[in-house]
Amino acid sequence: MIRKKKLIAIIPVRKNSVGIKNKNLIQFKNKSLLERTIILSKKNKFIDQTIVSTNCPKMYKISTSYKCESKIIRPNYLSGKYALTIDVIKHEIKINKLEDVFILLLQVTSPFRSQLLTNKFINKFNKNKKYLSSVSVTKVEHPHPFKIQLIKNNNLVSMLNKESMVPRQKLPDVYAPNGLFYITHSDNILRNNSFFSKLTLPFVVNKEMSLNLDSNSDLILMNAYKKNFKD
Repeated sequence: MIRKKKLIAIIPVRKNSVGIKNKNLIQFKNKSLLERTIILSKKNKFIDQTIVSTNCPKMYKISTSYKCESKIIRPNYLSGKYALTIDVIKHEIKINKLEDVFILLLQVTSPFRSQLLTNKFINKFNKNKKYLSSVSVTKVEHPHPFKIQLIKNNNLVSMLNKESMVPRQKLPDVYAPNGLFYITHSDNILRNNSFFSKLTLPFVVNKEMSLNLDSNSDLILMNAYKKNFKD
């Protein structure tokens, strides 16, 4: 519980993942990534309820074994590769009647999410009450957005209409969401269709801890990093 309201963790997973086959069930330290995320969530002192949203019978069975399954298997229209995570979250809010609660999104593909880091994230948000949302981010080192170009009519143009020949040291620091944590009130999700709000608190995490599994090269990095990782 935070700010005198329940905190609900939602874990979205689906079959036929793109990029890495069955990535949600990849083993990491003797547990699947899905199981690790469920266990972390259910053991967390702030989280009141954990819900797994999935269209996969195998992953639904896993969530049932941990008593955190959704009321129904996720419908097909929310399970394709173009389905939006925010629509999945809204679906879970509605079918589980999650009114006036905080929602924490935990994506399974962040293997280096620890209990300590999770507590730091939630606690920081809980204490900074002027913020309605918080999102974990990682500093973008390269390529800097100011230097990214588009090709239009066979001509190179700046994507952001910025001078690209600026020395790296003079460029502003920029950050990107890393997939580790998103939190906001359920009303904000339903009203604004987003975990972001007018006041979104940043939670900066280093690059190694922020690894998100999108491609086979990420699997190589995961196996290299995990030797030094402690839950």
